[in-house]
Amino acid sequence: MTLSFGESIPAQYETILGPFLFEPFAADLADRLPAANDILEVACGTGRLTRRLADGLASGARLTATDVNPDMLTVARLVLPDTRIHWAAADMTALPFGDGIFDLAVSQFGLMFPQDKKKALSEFRRVLRSGGRLVFSTWATAAENPLWAELGKVVREAFGEKAPAAMDVPFAMSDEGMVMAMMEECGFAEVSIERVRLTCRIGNAALAAKGMVEGLPVANAIRDRAEGAIPRIEEALEKRYIDIFGEAEPMQAPLTALVCKAFIL
Repeated sequence: MTLSFGESIPAQYETILGPFLFEPFAADLADRLPAANDILEVACGTGRLTRRLADGLASGARLTATDVNPDMLTVARLVLPDTRIHWAAADMTALPFGDGIFDLAVSQFGLMFPQDKKKALSEFRRVLRSGGRLVFSTWATAAENPLWAELGKVVREAFGEKAPAAMDVPFAMSDEGMVMAMMEECGFAEVSIERVRLTCRIGNAALAAKGMVEGLPVANAIRDRAEGAIPRIEEALEKRYIDIFGEAEPMQAPLTALVCKAFIL
């Protein structure tokens, strides 16, 4: 599934959602990674995890960062002008790389998006050499991530049967048993999954609502269905966030991810 991150979305994604949602998990994920010389990052977005990977690069190590959305890569290049990074537009279900050339593949909140997730995992396995490792994160269940779940509820209430089908995408890889079985079917060994619970902070509920709507492809889906509806959606979402997380500033939201690790024999 390719979602459109065009127009103003990448900038909002980077400036609002980046520090709030993705930076805390990027720091945690980077600390869990093994040392590697040939690193592939898939679905890098605007480069939140990429800059952590670049900071930890050993002398002579190579980092390739990819995303299927060119507009996201444009922002990533601007905020991270590091000549050690090779940027490439790439679909994770058809990676444009040879077999067995990386010793580490990593992705932060990317594996939920492709329709054919087994194909994506098979591509990871193909480009990893023997002894290589895969590490990726996905969001856990809706019940563990009300920040995401309430966005879906508000949009569905606004549009009913016309609501975007992609509202459940964040939770598409939240079933641990399914994920583990899928990885083993694709030839990965020593598969492990760990729950990571962090508290993320942002100025207030209004800013959180703005970021969750205008920093994600749902913004374009809303505009397609009702021009001018975004302020109404954001106001409703802000109220939900206040009900759940309170009015204290900064707003603090608990979030839960699954960190999946595997090995190539």
